[in-house]
Amino acid sequence: MQNADNSTKALLRSLDDELLELTRKDGTVVTMTLGKRIDAYRKLVSREKENLNRLFARWEEVSSQINGLAVTFFGAEGVEKILKGGSHMAELPPFVDAEQRALMAEVEAELERAKVAAAAIGAKAVEAMKAAEKVSQHSFGLTVHQ
Repeated sequence: MQNADNSTKALLRSLDDELLELTRKDGTVVTMTLGKRIDAYRKLVSREKENLNRLFARWEEVSSQINGLAVTFFGAEGVEKILKGGSHMAELPPFVDAEQRALMAEVEAELERAKVAAAAIGAKAVEAMKAAEKVSQHSFGLTVHQ
């Protein structure tokens, strides 16, 4: 297996200096080496990976906050009912007064905003993955001339 890796590296090294003539989307022609193109692609993949990791970490943070708030205000059983599709506001105990109901409605609105924010973060992560995939498929919007 090591010999195969060494052979691949040797082959790629020999292609590093291979010149490519590329046409950008705007029609300008650029000449660069294959090695330079591969390095640029690796840097892009690295940046996109870091961005995705950051977005997913933020997603987990927001999800944790939402879960924590829900358990704090509705209790574990209330959260289970909500997740099963039950209405939690109608099931509030009778001792919950108007002020508490208003506060809970405010918290519910905050939870909804957090859910929207989490969904937006998730959508950004998906967009970033699709963009990275598109870049790899379209090779930075350049066409290789043979």
